[in-house]
Amino acid sequence: MAILEQMDPARIYVENVRSFLGVNTKLARWICERACRQGFLEHWVALENPERGRTLIQHRYGEKPNVTEITDEVAEQLGDKCKFRVTELRAVDFYREAG
Repeated sequence: MAILEQMDPARIYVENVRSFLGVNTKLARWICERACRQGFLEHWVALENPERGRTLIQHRYGEKPNVTEITDEVAEQLGDKCKFRVTELRAVDFYREAG
C-alpha cells in the first residue's frame, strides 16, 4: 500500500487520507473502514487532554479504556488542570497499520 509508505503507519487520520487521495471525508472514512475489514488497518481512538491536545491514552475502537480517571503529568508539572475523567477527554479517531 503506497499510502502507508508515505504516512506514519501508527497514526493515519481520515483527513490525511482525504487530502492525499483528493476525495471527500465520507469516502476517505469508507476507505479506512474498508481497509480495516480487509485486515490492512485497525481503528483506534486517542483520548486527549481537552486543553492541551496531548494524547493521554489510546484504545481500540469499540473497546473501553480500563481506567475512569487519568492524570496528565505534563500539565501537572506546568500547574495546569491535570486530573480528568475519561468522559472529559477529547476522542480523536485514527487508524494504524494492522499487525
